[in-house]
Amino acid sequence: MELLVAGLVGFTMLVIFLVFLGSWYRARRRVRRYQKAGLLAGGVFLGLEVLILILLSLENTQPPILFVLILDVIGFIKIVAFTIMGVYFSAEIGLASFPLLMGNPQPANPLDAETDGELDGALGTASNTHAEASEEGDHEPMLQADEQELPSAVQDPQHTTKAVELKEVCLATLCVVAAGGAYSAALFLLTRPTLSQAAKAVFGGNPDTSVSPSTLLAVAAIAFGEEIIFRLGIQNWFAYKCKWTGEKYWIAITLSTVIWTLAHVGTLEPEWVKLLQVFPFGIALGVLYKKYGAESAIAAHVLFNLILTPLGNYFINMQ
Repeated sequence: MELLVAGLVGFTMLVIFLVFLGSWYRARRRVRRYQKAGLLAGGVFLGLEVLILILLSLENTQPPILFVLILDVIGFIKIVAFTIMGVYFSAEIGLASFPLLMGNPQPANPLDAETDGELDGALGTASNTHAEASEEGDHEPMLQADEQELPSAVQDPQHTTKAVELKEVCLATLCVVAAGGAYSAALFLLTRPTLSQAAKAVFGGNPDTSVSPSTLLAVAAIAFGEEIIFRLGIQNWFAYKCKWTGEKYWIAITLSTVIWTLAHVGTLEPEWVKLLQVFPFGIALGVLYKKYGAESAIAAHVLFNLILTPLGNYFINMQ
């Protein structure tokens, strides 16, 4: 059952990744303004990976370099694609993706056509409409192509989430981390889970219960990547495609959290303990994104992983 769920989640993530790549290509003109954000996020990802490799070498651990390089290249492309399109989707539905770093980015102008052909077609349609109106004797002034009525999100430069205060963001972030940590500790103390057979196989059947610097950096990198992919990317993709904005945004939060939760299958035994631990935390991260942007969600997830990783030795039977 675990293998089936893991396979379905893996296939789903592959399909979503390909969809994001296709969307990025088709909307490449519209999303040019967000390319710097994508490259910056990709650079952070590669920087973390390089630091992990350096720490592993200092710890006398030599991973297969070629395999790691292939994964890093794929990971870089994935982070760049999900960042660019996530910022785009977020702006289109009226949310600020990185309010502390980028402010409130404006949505792409719908007249910034994805191809020259589309632009020519749009202008041609407008010209034909104007000509037909003239022939019918309707001499009311016609709006030019760049003056036509635009969606409210484009008309109102202040449509996105209001500017957030740094103190408010920090307080909300720390509250989510504290609540998530306390809940996880209580859950593990009550259920006393063990490391799953699949996880033991990854560790060679005898996991080292010590926490090394490379391990801490790795769980921080994982948290960073998951927030880019699930909260910034998939969550806003659902909201954009399904029009789950405003009060309906919780549906996008829930659905993306379900996928993120199922991606943790095969970690602990009994299985439901891990799922019960991460699902409410994922919901909290989704709410953090909606209210305060990706910086808050990333910071909360990174801190949560850094705190729970060493404490896991006290709550989970690793053997």
